Amino acid sequence: MALDAKKKETFWDFLDNKIEVLKIKVVGKDEISFNSKVDFVTDDFIEFTMNRVKGAIPAVYKKDKLDVVGTLNNGQQVLFYVKVRQIKLSDDSKKPSILVVDWPDNFVKKQMRQDVRVSASLKIYYSDQINDQNYFDKDKQYVGYLVDVSRGGGFIITNEKVIFKGKPFHLFLYINEGEHQLQTIIPCEVVVVKKVGSNKETKCQGMAFSFKNLSKKTEEVIVNWIFMCQRKQLASRKK
Repeated sequence: MALDAKKKETFWDFLDNKIEVLKIKVVGKDEISFNSKVDFVTDDFIEFTMNRVKGAIPAVYKKDKLDVVGTLNNGQQVLFYVKVRQIKLSDDSKKPSILVVDWPDNFVKKQMRQDVRVSASLKIYYSDQINDQNYFDKDKQYVGYLVDVSRGGGFIITNEKVIFKGKPFHLFLYINEGEHQLQTIIPCEVVVVKKVGSNKETKCQGMAFSFKNLSKKTEEVIVNWIFMCQRKQLASRKK
């Protein structure tokens, strides 16, 4: 069952304006996955980039079904499946190959209740490198402020090193509020980078990121802390 006109218009809007990064897996071949972006869209088909992974072109073939997770610029995600129609392989290692795919029959957007997002003001440390002791070297750690957070990720502002979109990094998160206690390093990935503030002298930049491989215990503490922050913020608005 194809998308109706209204859903197709909504999905086109996601592709054209709101999707920041795509995560693609080949259905039935869990070992084949890669980051992507929308390259071109028509009423009849969509083109995704297919970047090399460790120097090799992923083994994707015509008629393969792709499981796609698109991260929107508001932190939410759109989930859908598409079938590969054509592959345009690139001989240039610096240029991605192109996947031509059919429009999906349907899509699902994660609901906000699954990813409650709250404002925060929490000093954090981050680094794109981690040492043998699973910690940061002093000369390779940077300071920022976590200004909003959800179970899936958050947004950091900093005037120090910026990690590029799509790159991994590690975040040192320290929470110490009553029963909500956490001191851990979490693997993350940057999904959006943008300048913060309109003043020309402003040197801060923002990095939206997603958490990767959260342990069950860490996720539980973060979620409970988020709901505590939400309750406090709602209570302050009522005063």
